[in-house]
Amino acid sequence: MTPLTLVVLDVDDREHARLEAAAEQLGVDVLALDPEDLPADAVGEFAAACAALIAWDLGVRPGLDLAESLARDARTADVAVAMVAEAPTRAMVQVALRAGARTFFTRPVELDALGARLLDAAVAEARARAGDEAEAPAEAESEAPADEASADEEPPAAEDEPEADAARAGDGDS
Repeated sequence: MTPLTLVVLDVDDREHARLEAAAEQLGVDVLALDPEDLPADAVGEFAAACAALIAWDLGVRPGLDLAESLARDARTADVAVAMVAEAPTRAMVQVALRAGARTFFTRPVELDALGARLLDAAVAEARARAGDEAEAPAEAESEAPADEASADEEPPAAEDEPEADAARAGDGDS
C-alpha cells in the first residue's frame, strides 16, 4: 500500500520539524513544504496526500485561499484539510470551515488532537478509496455483491470543537 501523507504548509519551521519527527506516532508520512517554494499550481502538490495542515497566514498568500482551492479541485477534493494559527478567532474558524476545512487547530498542534480530529478519518477514507480501487477487479471475477460501506459514514470532527479551541485561545469579540 502507498504510504499515506500529511502535507504541512506552515511558515513555522519548528512546527515542520516537530510534525516530521512525529510521523511514526501519527501513522503517516509528513511532507513539510515551505510556502515560498510552492509552484504556481500549488494544488498539484497536495494531490497524493490524505490530509493537509495549512497555516492561516502563509506569508506569500492566505492559507484560506489554498484551502478553498483544494476543496474545489477534483484532484484534491478528497484531501482532509485543516487550518492552523497562533490565536484563531471564532470568525477565522467559521470562515475556514465554510471554505472546506474540516477543522482548525491552535499552534502548536497537539498530536493527539491532530490524530483524532483529522488524521484518523482521513486515513480511513484514503484506505477505503485504495481498497475500492484494488478490489474492483476481484469483485468482478467473484461475482460477489459489492461492499456498500462508504468512507462517508464516518462524520468529520464536530464543528464546535474547533470553535472551542478558538475560545480557549482567547478570540475576543469576533
